[in-house]
Amino acid sequence: MKRLPALVFGTALCAVFSEVRLSLAQSWIQTTAPSNYWTCLASSGDGASLVAVASNGPVYISTNSGVAWAATTAPDLAWNSVASSADGVRLVAVAYNGPIYMSMDSGISWTAANTPSGPWVSVASSADGARLVAAGGFYYPQAAGQIYTSTNFGRTWSVTSAPTTNWTAVASSADGTRLVAAEDGTYLSNAGLIYTSSDLGTTWTATHVPYGWQYGWLAVASSADGSRLAAGGFNIPIYTSTNAGATWGSGPDYRFCNSMASSADGLKLAACGRGQESSGGGQIYSSIDGGASWATCSAPSKNWSSIASSADGTKLMAAVAGQGIYAAKISSLAFATTTAPSNYWRSIASSADGTKLVAAANGGSIYTSTNAGATWLSNNLPAAEWVSVASSADGRKLAAAIHGYNGVFFPGSIYISTDSGASWTDTSASDRWTCVASSADGTRLIAGAYVDASYTETRRPLYISTNSGASWKATSTPIENWVAAASSADGTRLVALVLYGPIYTSTDAGATWTAAGTPSAYWASAAMSASGVKIVAVPNSVYAYDGTRLPGPIYTSSDSGATWMSSNAPIAGWSSVSSSSDGTRLAAVVNGGPIYISTDSGATWISTVTRSEGWTCVASSADGCRLLAGYGSGSSYGGLIYAAQVIPLPLVAIAHVDNNLALSWIVPSMSFVLQQNRDLGTTNWTEAATSPILNFTNLQYQVTVPATNASRFYRLFSRP
Repeated sequence: MKRLPALVFGTALCAVFSEVRLSLAQSWIQTTAPSNYWTCLASSGDGASLVAVASNGPVYISTNSGVAWAATTAPDLAWNSVASSADGVRLVAVAYNGPIYMSMDSGISWTAANTPSGPWVSVASSADGARLVAAGGFYYPQAAGQIYTSTNFGRTWSVTSAPTTNWTAVASSADGTRLVAAEDGTYLSNAGLIYTSSDLGTTWTATHVPYGWQYGWLAVASSADGSRLAAGGFNIPIYTSTNAGATWGSGPDYRFCNSMASSADGLKLAACGRGQESSGGGQIYSSIDGGASWATCSAPSKNWSSIASSADGTKLMAAVAGQGIYAAKISSLAFATTTAPSNYWRSIASSADGTKLVAAANGGSIYTSTNAGATWLSNNLPAAEWVSVASSADGRKLAAAIHGYNGVFFPGSIYISTDSGASWTDTSASDRWTCVASSADGTRLIAGAYVDASYTETRRPLYISTNSGASWKATSTPIENWVAAASSADGTRLVALVLYGPIYTSTDAGATWTAAGTPSAYWASAAMSASGVKIVAVPNSVYAYDGTRLPGPIYTSSDSGATWMSSNAPIAGWSSVSSSSDGTRLAAVVNGGPIYISTDSGATWISTVTRSEGWTCVASSADGCRLLAGYGSGSSYGGLIYAAQVIPLPLVAIAHVDNNLALSWIVPSMSFVLQQNRDLGTTNWTEAATSPILNFTNLQYQVTVPATNASRFYRLFSRP
């Protein structure tokens, strides 16, 4: 593993700052492009220069990632396809009713090539724009197309030896030597194949990919080296190849895909479709593992006609036939399955560093991990409807709540552990518990219960414990059906949610409570920053004006719950939310959707490239760089726990305290050691003699060193 130096500080309070941001994914925003029957998009390598064509109008360009668009001087034709060089300077466009057009100045001027006048259907370019490939198709069985190539920026073109057939799409490697072309087999009795060329189109080979004969391939994409290919079509799986088309593997299910885009490494793929008449609009799909798995993006359901990607796969553009053009940012936060057994996971909690985990299984037991989810142990607790777990910052003190035994016929209890789950004690706090939350040191707990209308029991207030669950007492909260609670690090600031009603907060460890001015909703989950100042809450649903239940937005507060605002997160059936200790990095999961992330305290949200599952729970390390998410699969209990990790670069704060220097940083989710040096011009870094101490009130490591007149510098250094 590569070691990462984080920060350097001297006694004069000078510092070199660096920052890490969570890898993020699609947040689709409509650009200012006019409504048109868009047919194709192309992007420069950095995603800044874009070109778009439509079936009835001029060619449009953007030089600022789609913020603004301008029509070029290209003629109004029935444009079908467009391609761009990596720098966005050299463009090529083809139409159904005209010759091939080129631009050598980013679309300012265009020149028609001496080629046949269509029907051209697809064009691709090498990275430098010198080598081009264009394919002709047909719209009736009696007409057919050919494939042409150019090796001199489109000045001259030559027909290749590729079969004369109904071509639908072409793609090129960065150097233009490796090509891939797809044909539509809808009108052909023995075709519908994908062809490849490794010699600039001089010779072509039919690959052994199925399905094309019956349905027809509509889209292909290629990595920069031409080794990784992807192909899609009408109501067939997306197929991928890792050996330049020698063999192919299919995706998990059937999709309508009429456009595809690939990052340069071929690992980040995007595909879009127009949908079918019976199902309405189409979807956008993405993959971060070369097509091994796919996720439905958060883009609206539209008649998507084309998609384009930057070389690193972080910027996507997608066009809607008959409407506008949308932009998105994407990156590679990858969730991978842990070794947790299949179960109906209901709740997950994490230590501050993300190494010690506890998870609750509905109808099962409690599982713990001391190695960030690499292995899990069942703790031999009774099988019950476990619904909620909580952990201290060091992962030693745990609490787990049961809603009921024997199909909730008997009320549940709360169990506690003081040894990271090695042993457990029943607190004999009997109730139909739904939630439990803990202070960072594990001494202060809050718990709530929910009584179903079918029972004759009365509703309850919230309960708190100040001795790690040894005893409990009722709070002054209203008699309600409580479904979720969260605590600040010191346990003085609390938030609690009722099944249907407002949000309640407390700033005095639960002595008094205030109902927030939030709309009444079917609340599902809440999370707090370590200070208790920043809060996030998610509803499962809200009531519409006509009395129907609809999905709801995510709400955030930056003043301990005094005021709230709804975010721009999608309206969804949320089930769980988590927060970093500073409240900036949030994660929220949807029952039947992807996992969403925010890095600005909930101001904006974007979905990760994750499977759309029945997500039920999510947990975060203190720095927000390690996430855990679990789901259940109904009566089959086939849910799994997923984990994601990005490299943290913790920021070190330095301050004078009396005659000492106090260094502090949020507990990182990877191992870092504090080092010191008297001279930045040397490599004489040594580990600080004083070990960091975990401050349970703010979830930060702290080191106090004497202040001297001599220069001294400190840094955090990653340790394998």
